[in-house]
Formats: sequence, structure tokens, C-alpha cells
Amino acid sequence: MIKNNKKIKIDKEFIFPLIINLGMFFSSIIYYRLDDIVKSLNYSLAFIVGYNLLYKKRKINKICEDTITCIYIGFLTYLFLIFMKNNAIGFNKYHRVVYDVWEHKLILVTLVGLLCSVIIGYSFFGIFIQNSKIKKILSILSLILMIMINIKTATRTPFILFICIYGLIGFIFFVNTKNINRIKIVILCSICLISILCVIMNNTFGIRELILESPIMKRLAIEGIKTSRNKISKDYIRYVFDYMWGGGNINKHVGILAHNFILDGYDAYGIITIIGLIGLTVDFLKNTFRLIVSRNKLPIVYLFISIYVAIFIQMCLEPVFEGYPVLVMCFIFLHGIIAAYLKKRKKYLIIKRRI
Repeated sequence: MIKNNKKIKIDKEFIFPLIINLGMFFSSIIYYRLDDIVKSLNYSLAFIVGYNLLYKKRKINKICEDTITCIYIGFLTYLFLIFMKNNAIGFNKYHRVVYDVWEHKLILVTLVGLLCSVIIGYSFFGIFIQNSKIKKILSILSLILMIMINIKTATRTPFILFICIYGLIGFIFFVNTKNINRIKIVILCSICLISILCVIMNNTFGIRELILESPIMKRLAIEGIKTSRNKISKDYIRYVFDYMWGGGNINKHVGILAHNFILDGYDAYGIITIIGLIGLTVDFLKNTFRLIVSRNKLPIVYLFISIYVAIFIQMCLEPVFEGYPVLVMCFIFLHGIIAAYLKKRKKYLIIKRRI
């Protein structure tokens, strides 16, 4: 990066990743180990690398697509290895946990949902917008893998995320794209939906029985769609003024991790970090709005929106800092890329108007 650019470029949106970094750094000095202090630097560095990835570059669309595709393949590979390992030893052997191939121990199925967010966010782009047949096939196979592993682990949030992302991006794509046959798309989607329903209703290949006997259907039969996340958040809020500098002390009282990145980050790293996270959320909403309302949307814009929003929603539903902090780093990395993209796009539009 330094070799190509000769200097590091910093944007004003770097302030909140920096605040997050400072909060984590000071909290790690007080409560955690030396390696945690070093790892805390990754959050601000992620933004710097993402932002400078596009700095002084011309073919930014290709750079962005290739970079996000690499992240997608990394998450997909990790999820595939977890599926193969647990399928071999048996998913039903343990309750709501999976054997992690990286740490070689049992961990909560939260990891599965966090990995699926990137896969869901990328898959719409890969299937409906991308021209590469290889990426289309890979995206379809990754969705099948996502469905299979979440059925076996009884994880509900990826299915909710799938509906949200495909509904949002599908609507934006359907409304904004002029050179598509909308009637053809509606007919094809209707045929696919009817075909799936017929297969399930007729119990073709025993699919209906497999679904009804699956762990996720058993969990839905017992719990439905009810969630304890609101109660967990209320329990955490009761202790926020007692432990303002992190250290994971609130978790010791409540007995369960906070299922959103704001309270999760507060419990782990304190009040300085939460200020940065709230500011980062504001910048996320602002950037997402700018991407959605932008005219003449290029394919990369749809990829930005889908994966950007998918990761953010997943972070609002799971204990990401304790579950898989790499996802937060990827989000900040992507945040840096999008900040640079929007800035370059703004400069381009200003120059175009002058001409």
C-alpha cells in the first residue's frame, strides 16, 4: 500500500474506528493479555487499508469486486470446513454447539450465523448481477450450504437475514435497473417458488420428512420465533454504569453474552469503544443511504449495499466481539472501501458538472 501510494491517506470517517481502537487498547491493557493489546490495532488498521485500497486507483470497481470476492471465499471455505467436520462427527451429538476446525474445540453455533452473513450478502450479487457463470454456480452452492448447516444447527437468524437482504436488494435492483425484463423475472421467481412448494408438499425424495424432522423445525416447534434478546439487553443495561471500562464483567452477572455489537462491545471494551461504535453506526446509515439513492447504479453498488447491510444486521443480532471479531474487522474494512468509493464518486460528479 505504501509502495504504491507513497503515503497513507486518512479520511474524516476514520475518527470512529480510531475511537473504537483506543477504547479496546486501553481496556486490553487493564483486563486482557498482551496479544489482545496487539490485536486491538486491527480495527483502525482495517479502515486505513480499506480506504487506501482505492486511493489513487483507476479501476476501482474491479479492485472492490475482487477484494470482496476474496473475503466471501474465505468465509465460505471456513463454513464448508465446519460443515464437513461436524457432519462427520454428527451435528446432533452436541446441543447448539459445533466443533470448530480452527480452535479444535466446541463453540456456540453463533459462529455459523456470523459466517453466513457475508455469504448471504454476496450471493444476491453473484446470482442475479454477476455475469460470471462460475460465480453464479458458486453463489447458489453457497446458499445451499448455508441452508443445510443452519437447518442442522437450528440457527434462525441467517434465514431472517436472507429474507431481509434479498427483499431489500431485490426491490432496489428491480426498481432501478432499466434494461431488465421485469415480467420475465416475476414469472421465473414464481415458477421457482411453486416448484419448491410442490416438491415439499409431495414429499419428493422424502424432503418434507427431512425438513419436519430437522433440528430447526424441532426448535421452532418448541420456541417458535420468540427471542430473549430484548430481555438480555435490558439485563445488560442495568449494569452499564457499574462497569464502564469493559472487562466482560456484565456477562458474569447476566450469565449470557449480549446479542448485539453495541452492548457486546461495551461489556468487553468499555464506554470509549461504545462511543466509537455508535458513531460508526451513524456513518454506516449515512453511507448506505447515499449508496441507495445514487443514480445510475453500477453492479458494484449493489454488492456494497447487500454485504454492508448484511454484516451490520448480523452484528445487531449476535455477540460478534466474543463470537467472531473478524466480522467486525471486515465491516470496518468494507466501511473504509465504501468511504473512499463515495468520495471518489463525489469528486467525479463535481468534475463532470464543471465540464
